[in-house]
Amino acid sequence: MDSIVLRRKQVAALLNISLATLWRWQAQGFPRPVPLGPPGSRCVGYLKSDVDAWMASRGAY
Repeated sequence: MDSIVLRRKQVAALLNISLATLWRWQAQGFPRPVPLGPPGSRCVGYLKSDVDAWMASRGAY
């Protein structure tokens, strides 16, 4: 199964929110990002399937 990974800016644009709002929502239950690089790397992304499921659970579709 191929997983599509979205970067923070892509998720924020998809949801029409700022990065600060994305970080705030993450603290309130938004799906956690997955690491994309070696341990200690700051490179992260969000699985599109997780974002889609979160949106569907909130009636955003």
